[in-house]
Amino acid sequence: QRHRSAAAAAGVGIVCWWSLPSALRAFVGVVGMAWASVQLADRLLGRLACWAISRTPKAFVWTISSIRVRPSLSLWSPDAWSEVIVSDWVWHNPPSFDGQPNAYLLRIERMSFRLELASIFRAIRYKEAVKINLMLVEGLHFWTQRSESGLNLDEALDLPDNDVNVSAIMWHAKQHGGLAAADLVSRQDRKFRAAGVPS
Repeated sequence: QRHRSAAAAAGVGIVCWWSLPSALRAFVGVVGMAWASVQLADRLLGRLACWAISRTPKAFVWTISSIRVRPSLSLWSPDAWSEVIVSDWVWHNPPSFDGQPNAYLLRIERMSFRLELASIFRAIRYKEAVKINLMLVEGLHFWTQRSESGLNLDEALDLPDNDVNVSAIMWHAKQHGGLAAADLVSRQDRKFRAAGVPS
């Protein structure tokens, strides 16, 4: 019954389509092709950004569903801000964190910028600041994880893991008796300061 209803709806749609004037059908076809081209360009721009960031020395692993650029057509208005919308941006874990395939470091469902597009060119060419009027982040998810190699954030940014280093220093100090002596000196110093005696 459901297949018959779908077939009937498709038949009615085809009849309605061919009943339209040829000029109107051509207009609808052009609009549909333009819309599909814009959607494809947005997705290609997202993939291009991910490919470019993977070629940097940090080699970040990103996936972006689409980047929509909507330039302002009011060139002479002082409030002619263009809009850039980044959709479904996921910053994946480093390759060493392969335990969970759906794990990530950062995920943003939607990030919108209201900015001056020409300032992006000036920032790349002349090292100037990008002029941003508004930045809106929706659906931000931050997920830190730890493995034997350290924290995923530290490894993604190629930073030393301070927690691991401090733990290792404290463990070795306790093994050699140095940490207890340091604690004793610290407690005595606090007592002298409380009593008003200079250390």
